[in-house]
Amino acid sequence: MQKSVVLSAVLFVSATMTAPVWAANGSTSEGVQMQAGPSREYPDVMRLAPNLKITIHGCARAWDWCDVEWRGNRGWVPAATVDYRMDDTLLPVSSYGSRVGLPQVDFNITAYWDSHYRQRPW
Repeated sequence: MQKSVVLSAVLFVSATMTAPVWAANGSTSEGVQMQAGPSREYPDVMRLAPNLKITIHGCARAWDWCDVEWRGNRGWVPAATVDYRMDDTLLPVSSYGSRVGLPQVDFNITAYWDSHYRQRPW
């Protein structure tokens, strides 16, 4: 009886857990403006230089924008300016993102801004 209770608890926890946080190593292929959302219509976060090592948190379903992080600054950049780092090889995310298994993410402005831009003036 006790084994079935433990197994039920494990199954319940597994079924109700959210997906694990996933991130990949990346690099900027050129200088690019990081935006607060997946469009140039969102406020500027900062300018990223070419060849910076960044963390890729995921890309939009159309593979046109990616959610990235550099030194604690989080934002969105065009996928065409991001490379996935696989050892010493750089693969353009806009071409290889789905092939290497980068996650596709949805953008929820309220949740994203609340998590990353609470102290920003916009």
